[in-house]
Amino acid sequence: MEREKIIYDFKKTSADKTLKDETSRLQEELNKLNIENAGLRKEVDRIRTSLSKMSGERMTDGNPYITDLSDPQRHQKLLQKFNSLYVNSLTDGPEIVSDDDMDEKMICEKLIAIFKSCWDFSCDVAKRQLSELHKILLSLEANGSTEKLLKNKFPGQNCKIMEETRRLVDDQFIPTLCQLFAIRYTETLSP
Repeated sequence: MEREKIIYDFKKTSADKTLKDETSRLQEELNKLNIENAGLRKEVDRIRTSLSKMSGERMTDGNPYITDLSDPQRHQKLLQKFNSLYVNSLTDGPEIVSDDDMDEKMICEKLIAIFKSCWDFSCDVAKRQLSELHKILLSLEANGSTEKLLKNKFPGQNCKIMEETRRLVDDQFIPTLCQLFAIRYTETLSP
């Protein structure tokens, strides 16, 4: 009987020890899984934030219905500029371009021709400017200066960088552009 009690106590102690060991092992495994789970949750949050930022940029980028209030060339500002152009300049335009033998239709045609040549000139300068900016970005990329910034040859990131660069210097460049146009326009009028 005593022998059976010793065997029973031994089995019980052994079972308790085995259960404690198993409980410790499972507790350690649970802790590791909790740490791994926390890391995965952080990764999911980081990816979700990144995805949300990307989709927000895609939604707003080039969308005419979403106004960037920091853009000095947004629709309302352009409207104000065109309004002041009309009030300040276009009312005097017919008087400036008219000759004695021109009727109203001829004056309007001459003004339209001036506006069209201005538009064509601005588009040409814009294309050359974008081409030059693209060359600069590619040269920076080739030198390894912007390997994180410029991953492909023509990603949306490059276009955004070029747009922002042009937007930053537009206040300084527009007066020069107007002078260049005036020089070219008067050269085309000269025989």
